[in-house]
Amino acid sequence: MVLLAKIINETKNKYEKEVRIKDIRLMIQHLKDKTNVDLSNNCFELHAEGDLMIAGTKKKLHVIILNNMLLIVKEQKCGLLEYKAHILSRNVTIIEHVKGNPLSFRLVSNAGPKHSFTLQATLAEEKMVWVKMLNDIKKDTSEISNIGSAELMAKYFYIPRNI
Repeated sequence: MVLLAKIINETKNKYEKEVRIKDIRLMIQHLKDKTNVDLSNNCFELHAEGDLMIAGTKKKLHVIILNNMLLIVKEQKCGLLEYKAHILSRNVTIIEHVKGNPLSFRLVSNAGPKHSFTLQATLAEEKMVWVKMLNDIKKDTSEISNIGSAELMAKYFYIPRNI
């Protein structure tokens, strides 16, 4: 019975994430000419999203972690998301400790300082969760780009020798 409940919860969560991804795609598709963001159909998975403060201010940003990029948007009062920036997972450097603010962490883009943000969590545990997720996504992205698809398939799937 517990296994059935777990399967139902996982299916429900997957469906909710797919709906949310469609909403995000529509938002980005609407702004594609302006933002130059390309969300490919493959390898597109929502890992996390939530609100973080810009360190030193009271401004809130909505951060969306996808498997290949980090989207930074501002949630409007009407519920729509306004695009602010994006950073590809392979181009982000995560600085966990910001001097003078134990709840902050910095995201630095290799694309330039315009796409770098110092974000602040409300709790130390929340900061640790965000930093861990970001590091995991960066590690996964780096691993996939460093090895070829044949090696990747061999790593995760059994391939019989006689094929």
